[in-house]
Amino acid sequence: MIKEPIDYKEIALQNEALVINLLRRYGVMSQTQLRKLSGLSTSTSSYIIARLRSKGYILETKGLSEGRGPKPVNLEINPYGSFAIGIELKTDSIYGGLFDFNSKLIETVSLPICDSCPDTLALAVSKATNMLVKTHQFASDRVLGVAVAISGSIK
Repeated sequence: MIKEPIDYKEIALQNEALVINLLRRYGVMSQTQLRKLSGLSTSTSSYIIARLRSKGYILETKGLSEGRGPKPVNLEINPYGSFAIGIELKTDSIYGGLFDFNSKLIETVSLPICDSCPDTLALAVSKATNMLVKTHQFASDRVLGVAVAISGSIK
């Protein structure tokens, strides 16, 4: 049996995705609630939360205390932490949308296209992407990706 080395970077990324998905699913929660739902240790969850905070993906706010003692720190997704762009190519136009980190559509653009040659389509995708990002300057360095969809039948 060949033992492969543990990829700690990949594990850290999986843990980040776990925390983000839990926050998306359940909304605002304390670090203690998040730790219990995720099954992560206290030190691991603190490390992951610190990494996500430094990347701007999550926000922290003071919660309400039910009694004496420190107020809990509530965590939630930062909707402006990152963005994604979706592009749909149609026969005569291109439609694009800018989505925040909560998958909320925040801006759209539509452009006509005159032909469907690859160079024209690539230029139109680039133009639509630039138009969406220029509208929201805060998004320019936080776009994680661009997805392109082409509708039509497959033979």
